[in-house]
Amino acid sequence: MMMLKVMGAVLLILTSSLYGWIQAKELVERRGELTYLSRLIAVFKSEVSFQRSSLGEIFLKISEKSREPYQNIFHGIYQGMECGRKSFEDMWQEALKRMAAETCLKKEDIQYMMELTNLAKAMDLRYREEIFEQVSGEMEGKKKYLENEYRQKGKVYCCMGITIGILGVIILI
Repeated sequence: MMMLKVMGAVLLILTSSLYGWIQAKELVERRGELTYLSRLIAVFKSEVSFQRSSLGEIFLKISEKSREPYQNIFHGIYQGMECGRKSFEDMWQEALKRMAAETCLKKEDIQYMMELTNLAKAMDLRYREEIFEQVSGEMEGKKKYLENEYRQKGKVYCCMGITIGILGVIILI
């Protein structure tokens, strides 16, 4: 009977510790996804600024250079633009919803990217570059925020998991 209690106590501590570690790892993964997405936005910016391709062609090129799930998301925008079923704004909003659903990013991580819907209306190259600069700046700010969040809360999540596990064992004993 005592062996069963000890095994239960160890299992409780390990489980709660794992939960804390997973919470801390989520912050690192979100920052990594945001870094990858900012690279895709940089490719998008260079295509818009220097290649002067249509938005549909740009999304096709980006989908070919990206990994899942971004590949499917950007290819879906390309197909929608080729068919002309929906406006760019509607397709971009759907794409952002898919990004939030299919990646570890949260809505608040990508909400500022709604600003890119103005690209379809912007004919002036300087205005397009300003839009990209604004989005890039906000992405950098969000990455710094997540890095700071990890520094502050990452270790706390791990320690809290262990502490809660130990408290659970004390309460059950």
